Amino acid sequence: MDQAPGALSVAESIRQTLHAAMAADPSVVLLGESVGHLGGVFRTTQGLLETFGEDRVIQTPLSEGATVGVAIGLAMGGKRPVVELVGGAAGAYAQITRELAELSTAEFPLPVVLRIPLGELPGGLHTETLAGALLGLDGLTVHCPSSPAQAVHVLKQALSARGPSVILESLDCYSARSERPAQDGAAILRSGRDATLVSYGAGVQACLNLADASPHELGVVDLSCLHPLDTETLAQALRESGRLILATDGPTSAHSNGALGDRVLSELTRVAFLYLESPPVAVPATEKALNQALSSSLRF
Repeated sequence: MDQAPGALSVAESIRQTLHAAMAADPSVVLLGESVGHLGGVFRTTQGLLETFGEDRVIQTPLSEGATVGVAIGLAMGGKRPVVELVGGAAGAYAQITRELAELSTAEFPLPVVLRIPLGELPGGLHTETLAGALLGLDGLTVHCPSSPAQAVHVLKQALSARGPSVILESLDCYSARSERPAQDGAAILRSGRDATLVSYGAGVQACLNLADASPHELGVVDLSCLHPLDTETLAQALRESGRLILATDGPTSAHSNGALGDRVLSELTRVAFLYLESPPVAVPATEKALNQALSSSLRF
């Protein structure tokens, strides 16, 4: 019997949701270099090959750009492909930006779901830098869940969407368990008059930990969907504090070549500009970096 999402880790919740979707809809197929006998690099597809067979759980070569191309073709043919992208992501991103984004505005449905781990992969590549290129592409929805229930919610949304979706799965969230319920769009997890901490993925828990320990009244917002942003909820939170600190899942720099945190901060600043009383900042979601940013912001 299925367990409630809160009783499972994020990785287990993803696996359960994929199993249910494949059982309910024969058009759902999985693709990836490790989705078969290995059960996914992070074991999110474990057991699905044995249940649904090689025609629906498709092991692909080590060319993720080609895998995305195959997924686009399957979607155009009436399938709902779910692609796990891990290694060699640069080629896949080029394919996404060149073809998937261009086709996403077409009149016909293109229900491709791309699942991408967010964090530092073997070899030192941090996918935050590459993921930043996805924001702003017309027709592409980009999610980044922070809890098991939210991971289930966004995966179900992506599987029922008419257009392409990207789900960024924080490496530090795969083992996380939380009773926090799912929500549509951004969620104000805590209100605060002194400053607002905004994050996604594993950074959300870091913000909640800081808010619990701080003598200041800190608001916490879980973005969940990075594109398009829930501007109404963000404006509501920032009107109260006037101070914005974005906690990123990875390094953030003004010279980080389109890093995810930089792109999100740029959009947040545009939304909140009229309410800001101090310069908005983006810092890695560590206790030290967040405390330093908070101290600096409160000086204004």
